[in-house]
Amino acid sequence: MRPNYNKRKRTNAKASPSSDGYYGYAANARASRRSDENADHRLAVPLFELRIATWNIGTMTGRSAELSAILERCRINLCCVQETKWKGAKSRQIGKGFKLIYNGIVNTKNGVGIVLDKHLSEIIVEINRISDRIMSAKIALEKQPCLNVLSVYAPQVTKKPKNSNSGKTSTIC
Repeated sequence: MRPNYNKRKRTNAKASPSSDGYYGYAANARASRRSDENADHRLAVPLFELRIATWNIGTMTGRSAELSAILERCRINLCCVQETKWKGAKSRQIGKGFKLIYNGIVNTKNGVGIVLDKHLSEIIVEINRISDRIMSAKIALEKQPCLNVLSVYAPQVTKKPKNSNSGKTSTIC
């Protein structure tokens, strides 16, 4: 015999959104809001959502405020930038709580950097500036393995072949 759905007896059971919470039909009801909080979740959801971006900026000269405003508006936590065209192996605040760590040899070409928000810039473990085209950062996250970030710039350069008189160019990556 099928139950009469027009006349249901209501109870005060706490139910999840997928159950109807009625007497006899509350199979998915929970005793409390977090009855599964003691479950062992080794691969649990991260403590916060990390948003990562990359940007071939062209040049950082005069763009610090613009970059920090865009990163804040898009809620980006970490951004790798290429073609900074800044000389030196330094770091500096670029505004709105963002910190740029960069490396470059010549003012007119190449250069890479990593932009971190205020939270991530406080938990940096290690910075490796390998060249004006490669740098890495190691960030220690809570209750998770370290995050290794690489900022790499690989320009497409045309170069004349060494032993050829034909004048043709080849692409080197």
